[in-house]
Amino acid sequence: MLWLSKNKNVLVDLLCQAISSILPSKTERWSNEIAQYNLLRFSLKDKPAKCRFLQRVLGIYELMEKYRYKRFIRVPKDLKELIFQQLRKKSARESDFRAFKALCAHRGQGILENEGCLDDFSRIIEDAEFDQGILLWHIATDLCYYTELDENLSSVRVKGDRSKSVLFDACRLAKELNLLESKPEWNKEKKWKLISNVWVEMLSYAASQCQANQHAQQLRKGGELLTHVWLLLAHLGITEQFQISKGHARAKLIAQ
Repeated sequence: MLWLSKNKNVLVDLLCQAISSILPSKTERWSNEIAQYNLLRFSLKDKPAKCRFLQRVLGIYELMEKYRYKRFIRVPKDLKELIFQQLRKKSARESDFRAFKALCAHRGQGILENEGCLDDFSRIIEDAEFDQGILLWHIATDLCYYTELDENLSSVRVKGDRSKSVLFDACRLAKELNLLESKPEWNKEKKWKLISNVWVEMLSYAASQCQANQHAQQLRKGGELLTHVWLLLAHLGITEQFQISKGHARAKLIAQ
């Protein structure tokens, strides 16, 4: 293979590609895909299981239910560009470790504050833990999407205990997001840009909270989107574990 690669022509190129496709790869590479799981569709059971009785007998019904509503898609170039541009802007805006540490703690609030609408959403999201926040934004994003497809969804009422219902808070969040379109200088496109940026900030928060050894284990398998976001955070210096001093190309490990 080495000799062939050094003596290249069209025929040799084709031969190299044919041999490379047959030989097993020693290095795992990222699939460039992300998993998608729709909680609302899972809850509504809009994809009835086939051979449900047989699956229950075999004891695999619950496992199959999880995979039925899960799918993998290629990571769009627009998403990669959005992640890079948001993190690059944050890196350029701050310069000291305390500021970067504060950036790592943002879970969507930073974006809402920059857009001047944090007060509209603080009552809904301020007391939510991160996992609850993911559920809130997941359901609210879905509701905003389906509301645009069917305007009758806006009249749906949620019943239940207001103090404990994540669904109730998610409906309130979706309502506030849709109300943004009625404000001056806001429109549908700007609303969706806000939602996208909030998700990127939550993705960055999740990546920064994972331990370095967990990311290293993922890299051995080719990594995942979260791992690559963490590497980008470290490269730009927006992380609590690594800081790069000005004028030095060496990253400094900071023990917490």
